[in-house]
Amino acid sequence: MLNEILTSMRPKQWYKNFVLFAGIIFSLNLFNVHMWITLFFSFIIFCMLSGSEYIFNDIMDKERDKIHPIKRNRPIASGKLHVLHAFIFATLMVFFGISGSIPNKRPIFLWSP
Repeated sequence: MLNEILTSMRPKQWYKNFVLFAGIIFSLNLFNVHMWITLFFSFIIFCMLSGSEYIFNDIMDKERDKIHPIKRNRPIASGKLHVLHAFIFATLMVFFGISGSIPNKRPIFLWSP
């Protein structure tokens, strides 16, 4: 099942997420270790969220993908990956992705002088 989930997240498409690295290059912060660490985790979170979107899309398009000559081999359309399992996994990935993207600071509305 793990292989089907990973396939559904389409890691071959994640190369597009490398656009995040342009910021550190063009801001001339190549030697800022803190920014590299932040960028690395941002890349991971971005891949989690984009992979989850691919799964949600496959769930929504399951019936159309079944009749497509190429897309019918995808794990959800072919039935190798149960829709409920895919939905739960993608939902958890969105939850953890968004949770990981929240800055580790106290929200301003909780601030008291």
